[in-house]
Amino acid sequence: MTAALPTTRIVMVQILVICIGICSTTVALRIHNYPSAQEDWNVCSVAVRKAGWLLLAIPAAWALCTTRFEAKGHGPWTTRWTIATGVLTIAGLAWFLGWTALEPVIWHVQPLQTLDGGAA
Repeated sequence: MTAALPTTRIVMVQILVICIGICSTTVALRIHNYPSAQEDWNVCSVAVRKAGWLLLAIPAAWALCTTRFEAKGHGPWTTRWTIATGVLTIAGLAWFLGWTALEPVIWHVQPLQTLDGGAA
């Protein structure tokens, strides 16, 4: 049995991050009573809930591009670049999906009030 390539492992982690992110965003929206509550919903959170499966195109495109770059055999692209871009992709997906799960509602900050009732 041959060992899995780094690309395969990275794609699997990317898919796992996407699936966990979609599930957490959906749970966060349900906790805030989406869609029945009249809130100012985060558009990205709602988009991830409704069409988050489209994010699975990111690992597919990344795998195709890095495999093609490595197969060329010339130029500066090496396995090190493949791993670096894969980890950066994972970090970007985790940040974006974490943000959509942690901020399902857009909170409007009110201006500071002074003791005399006027705005600061």
